[in-house]
Amino acid sequence: MAMTSEMKSERVGFGKIAQATAVAGVGSAVANSVVWFIGNAIAGLKVPLAEVLVFSLIGALGGGIVYALLVRFTRKPNSIFIAISAIVLVVYALGPISAAMAPYMQGAEIFDTATVVAAELMHLISAAFVVGFLTRLTPAKPSGYAV
Repeated sequence: MAMTSEMKSERVGFGKIAQATAVAGVGSAVANSVVWFIGNAIAGLKVPLAEVLVFSLIGALGGGIVYALLVRFTRKPNSIFIAISAIVLVVYALGPISAAMAPYMQGAEIFDTATVVAAELMHLISAAFVVGFLTRLTPAKPSGYAV
């Protein structure tokens, strides 16, 4: 099926996805840093700031890759991406909770309540940035993708 000019305009290019991914990653890292500084000042968090920054960026990169694949191969990338993101967020919620019972890696401290709460908040912030920026790239109901 040949793509009309209307169909082409609804396609999202890799450049826009990469740009939105970068903005989401940086925004997530900055917002999570604020949470970390506040939480660390109040309760002394058991996770280093460097990990917060690295995992904020890695999460955005992972989301951007998944979104790019969905845009390329599906008709409803936003709906599918939101569903995948919700599942991933629920799975990620288990990480800080389990880190309160045992160290999440060798050499790490067991999370206290403040660290669990801060980590869960940071996961929500990252999800909001990644899902928010990426799903605004395409129309909610694309009318035509090449089949």
